[in-house]
Amino acid sequence: SLAWAATDAPAMLERVLPAVVTVTVEKAHAGQQPYRIGPGVLASAYDRVLDLTDALQTGSGFLITHQGVPYVVTNAHVIEQAAGADSVFVYTIDQRKLPVTVVGAESCYDIAVLKFKPDALPAAGTAALNWRTEPLRLGEPVYAIGNPLGQYPYSVSDGIVSGLNRVLSGLTAKFGYLQSTATLSWGNSGGPLVDAEGRVVG
Repeated sequence: SLAWAATDAPAMLERVLPAVVTVTVEKAHAGQQPYRIGPGVLASAYDRVLDLTDALQTGSGFLITHQGVPYVVTNAHVIEQAAGADSVFVYTIDQRKLPVTVVGAESCYDIAVLKFKPDALPAAGTAALNWRTEPLRLGEPVYAIGNPLGQYPYSVSDGIVSGLNRVLSGLTAKFGYLQSTATLSWGNSGGPLVDAEGRVVG
């Protein structure tokens, strides 16, 4: 079936983008400065450029829920320099800066899970993403979402699935990688790759 080919990508992205966050490892609190592009459903995503000058490292991530509790999924290498408690934060689409703790991380697979503190949760009704469970097919459209350098919030690039079960060398896991033609920029690390329905595939 090619039903996914007819999906309204802009409508899907409007549902998915609010679940994407910026992840930072910082020495001090970061400020914000005005930056507007005009009205629209996602205007809040572009309200202000984040001032991340105090951040040691930045990346992206995305919100999920497990048993009703919100978490952030990101790459392990994004938070590997964190110096313990009160050093990792996320910025949500409404520009809220929230402290998080590392629940667990695995460098082999380059994945980390972050948990919000009970007194600093995302706004009620904040979007969360779901995982795709069906196998991917070559040629399917995919969309990479992230916050490159903290200066280009909610950047989206598209592509297709160009390879399955690819092999990589180095410190990360060696098998099972998805290859796509979606362009990635520095700072996209940890952001989701979603299918045409907005489900996470990588």
